[in-house]
Amino acid sequence: MQAWLQERGEGGHHWIFADAHTEASALEADMALVMEAPLPWIQALRIPALVNETILTFGQMGCAGKPLARFCGWSTFWERSKWEVALASPDAPWLQEMAGALGRSLVPVADTPGLVAPRILAMLFNEACFGLADGICSPTDMDTAMQLGTNYPRGPVAWMEAVGRDKVGALLHALAASDSRYMPHPTLQMPARS
Repeated sequence: MQAWLQERGEGGHHWIFADAHTEASALEADMALVMEAPLPWIQALRIPALVNETILTFGQMGCAGKPLARFCGWSTFWERSKWEVALASPDAPWLQEMAGALGRSLVPVADTPGLVAPRILAMLFNEACFGLADGICSPTDMDTAMQLGTNYPRGPVAWMEAVGRDKVGALLHALAASDSRYMPHPTLQMPARS
C-alpha cells in the first residue's frame, strides 16, 4: 500500500492512506481511512480513524477507548453506501463528520468478531459449501435458487468467490475458536502454519 495524502472538501479535511513506513503518530491529517496497516501502526494512531478490520475487536487489538471505528472492507462491502462500524469508544463525535466526508452512511454495531453482516454471510457461505459437498445441486443452481428465493444480489457461491474464500475461512476459524457451530467446511479451513 502506498502513502497518499489528499485534501477533501471545503472543511479542509485531510485523509491519509498510509503504509507501515508512515509514522502513525506523526500524521498531519485530521482523520484517517486505514485499509491495511500492521497492528502497532493502528495502535499508535492519535487521530480519528476508520479501520478495515473484520475479525479482531478493539479489545483484542489493544485499542479500546481510542477514537477509532472498524468496518468490513471485503469486496462487495466496500462498495456499499451504508457501512456497519464498530466503535472503540462510545463517544465518537467525529463519526458523522467522517460519514459526510466519505459520502457513506455509517451505522454503529456491537464490537464483536465478524461484525454483523460478514458474520451472517460467512455462515451462509459455509452452509453452501456443506450443501455442495453433499451434492444437493450445482454451484450455478445454488446461486440461482438463492437469488430467486431470497432476492440476494448474488448467490452464495459467487458471493463467496467475490469476497474470497480465504477471508471467509479466516473469519469462521476465528469464530469457531469460541463456538463450534462456526467450524468451517474443510474447503474453507485455514492452512496449517509451519
